[in-house]
Amino acid sequence: MITGILAGFAAASLQAASYLCSRGFMHRHASALLLLVYSQLVMGIIGLVSLPFLSTGRLFEEPSAFLWMLIGWLLAISAGQVTFFQALREIEASRLSSLLGLKIVVLAIIFVLLLGGRLNGGQILGILLSAIAAMAMNWSGSARFSWRGILWLAAALVTYSLADIAETHLVQMVRGKNMVSDGLAICAVCYGSLGLLTLPALKFCPRSRRMLLDSIPFAFTWYYAMAALFVCFGELGTVFGNVIQASRGILSVLFGAALAAAGFTALEESAPRKDWIRRLAAALLMAVAIVLYSLCSAQQ
Repeated sequence: MITGILAGFAAASLQAASYLCSRGFMHRHASALLLLVYSQLVMGIIGLVSLPFLSTGRLFEEPSAFLWMLIGWLLAISAGQVTFFQALREIEASRLSSLLGLKIVVLAIIFVLLLGGRLNGGQILGILLSAIAAMAMNWSGSARFSWRGILWLAAALVTYSLADIAETHLVQMVRGKNMVSDGLAICAVCYGSLGLLTLPALKFCPRSRRMLLDSIPFAFTWYYAMAALFVCFGELGTVFGNVIQASRGILSVLFGAALAAAGFTALEESAPRKDWIRRLAAALLMAVAIVLYSLCSAQQ
């Protein structure tokens, strides 16, 4: 469990950083599609270069099951990336990052209603506290969300939830030496495949060395966030893993406050100190939710 929790916090840290990196690309080039294409190509290169040095264990012993799960993941993660980047055009990075904490509620509903799972009272309370904290972080400022932003956010929550479920199944298919090795291996396979499938998109996109270079910070932080997340899901399961991952809201608030204070308003909107204090209070509530869920899971 400790490995999974540490991996979850590592994923949260890298994801919080990746959101700000993506905001930088969007500020310079204003295209979610181009960020999607170029970042997936970079991540594909990272995955394919890494793969020869990693063990895929028994991943290919059931090729049909693996192929269908991989296809499902490819569709879900691609849709998730597009909808997330579109939402990012409407909602600032720290707010969107914390709003993605609502994915916990979506996953809990899928886990109970569609997958037949069970949650105890403490776990349900932890999930609800996480959702409340996510919303509180984002109602503390003066900006309002457009309907377009809300719809893109809802689409991102659903598609990312489906991708998380697929990731959990994929990493458990490896069954190699240890979960860290398994997570790195399946991440290389998945993102290597995604990079190869993205190649034809270059035919319809402007060729730009500048865009490729500008996509690297997001691609690097997102890729290794996902590698850590594979490990986290393999150890803890999808719902518990997302409760840990929700700590990215705390980190995003801190990163956003630092950027705004430093004058990088293109990446993060400046806000009064009282708003940042209220966001931090909500982030601490998120931390309480994580601890509560962890303790109640350990008692099962």
